[in-house]
Amino acid sequence: MKKAIKVLFVVLFLILMVYGALAAGEKNKSEIKTVENYIAVFDFEVTTGDKGISRPLADKVIHVFSESNKYEVIDRGNMNKILGEQKFQMSGCVAQECKVEAGQILGVGKIVNGSVGLVGKTYYLTLQLIDVKTGKVELSAEDTCKCEVDDLLDSTKRLAKKLLGEKVEQPVATPATVTIPKPVVPEPKTTNSVGITFIYIKPGTFMMGSPPGEPGRDNDETQHQVTLTRGYYMGETEVTVGQWRAFARDSGYRTEAETGGGARVWTGKWEKKEGIYWDNPGFPKSDNHPVTCVSWNDVREFIKWLNRRDGNIYRLPSEAEWEYAARAGTTTVNYWGNNSDEACGYGNVGNRSNWLDWDAHKCDDVYAKTAPVKNYKPNNFGLYDMIGNVGEWCQDWYGTYPSSGVTDPDGPSQGEKRLARSCSWRNIAVQCRSAKRASVVLNFSSNTLGLRLARTP
Repeated sequence: MKKAIKVLFVVLFLILMVYGALAAGEKNKSEIKTVENYIAVFDFEVTTGDKGISRPLADKVIHVFSESNKYEVIDRGNMNKILGEQKFQMSGCVAQECKVEAGQILGVGKIVNGSVGLVGKTYYLTLQLIDVKTGKVELSAEDTCKCEVDDLLDSTKRLAKKLLGEKVEQPVATPATVTIPKPVVPEPKTTNSVGITFIYIKPGTFMMGSPPGEPGRDNDETQHQVTLTRGYYMGETEVTVGQWRAFARDSGYRTEAETGGGARVWTGKWEKKEGIYWDNPGFPKSDNHPVTCVSWNDVREFIKWLNRRDGNIYRLPSEAEWEYAARAGTTTVNYWGNNSDEACGYGNVGNRSNWLDWDAHKCDDVYAKTAPVKNYKPNNFGLYDMIGNVGEWCQDWYGTYPSSGVTDPDGPSQGEKRLARSCSWRNIAVQCRSAKRASVVLNFSSNTLGLRLARTP
């Protein structure tokens, strides 16, 4: 009997040993991390304001990412040691390509790049998650904070959580922090230092999107009621070549088309062509033509420069602001009505030389390219070329519309593509509608796509 008990204890001991070894093996296996799990967070680029906030904001991102356990964050000491051994200087390394190169040296799969700027009393923050292997931005999140420097940490924390895919609750103002804005009586028109004229657009409610059965309707145009409670200024025209030239000369900025092998032209498909950029779009133009061949990233740099120059808050319009301004109080397919045959009087669309197979809805051949701004009739708000000439970048990430009414929508908090609205000189009239949408990657540029600015009063 004693012998049997002894044998039993031995068997149990061996079973426990085997189980322990297997459990340890599984644990070690679970702890194996690939390069994709490792991430480096760089100090924020401070475009305007106190440079001393750069590192504390980056430290907040590191803290949030470390707590999530989704990534293995390289600590600052190891980063400096590795980069120092490779004689890589982070001082002055603000371009995305430079930081991607640093990420390659560090052997990480992802990097986090942040920027912050102060305009008036409002901070503008951007956070990007970049894939080191491809050099492309995988996710981007933005936030504004009309706050003191200390409150920027909370704003940065929200952005970091957005990049991690976590649900973020927006802060609710308490009665102690709520301020009643002073009544503003905006000027109906105002012109800035580079000659861009803005027209004030009053608050209002409209039906955004298109009703079922509208000719040419796409399935992402779900009609819904939108209320805009805040008035805003909208550019009377699209930004011109001459206005962009002032930016290029003053800042020395070169567009992505200039540094990346050209912009795209339509040859039956979108094809990038070397040497095509804003000052050489592939056709004759003057300084009074709308600028083209600029990406969403280029436009962001233009707006930063203009804000530093004038001290006002310039921006791209939201998609809702754009459509409200384009419709100008109308509910028809276009702001002149439902008849596309009338398009030629209101916008530069449908040139014969670009659509030889189309027999209807053609305009003349004079502008088989961009036309000078203010060359056609304005809409009821006094805005020119809201249809035709060039497509126009918007601020929003592309996303689906809600099915019910919304107030002051800003679109999704993050995404992969931005919105462009309107049609261009190469679209026939029946393709041009107030509700027409397009989703475009941030680094795309072509000789059919430009911009129109908005401005907060």
